[in-house]
Amino acid sequence: MDDTGRIEVHLRIDADSLTLDDMIDLDGASNLPPLRQAREVLRRFVTDAEGNYLAAEEAEIAVGRLTLRQVKEALDQLTACFKELGDTAVNPTTGGA
Repeated sequence: MDDTGRIEVHLRIDADSLTLDDMIDLDGASNLPPLRQAREVLRRFVTDAEGNYLAAEEAEIAVGRLTLRQVKEALDQLTACFKELGDTAVNPTTGGA
């Protein structure tokens, strides 16, 4: 808990930990995806204070304690990461030419 009494959850979201399944799960999400779907995706990125990923069950409990604002912020981070990957990706049909 932090000084305000809120539960502190650490998330590590980066291009090296995102999978195609993560992108498919959130593809086309205009605002917030269905909450169960968001929980499933976000739990993959929960870490302890040292940056070590938590076990799925423990991570799911931690994600379940996030406020909706924190969920939105985390999903915004995922979206930004997807965009970054998309901006640097080579179109497979053109081979980058």
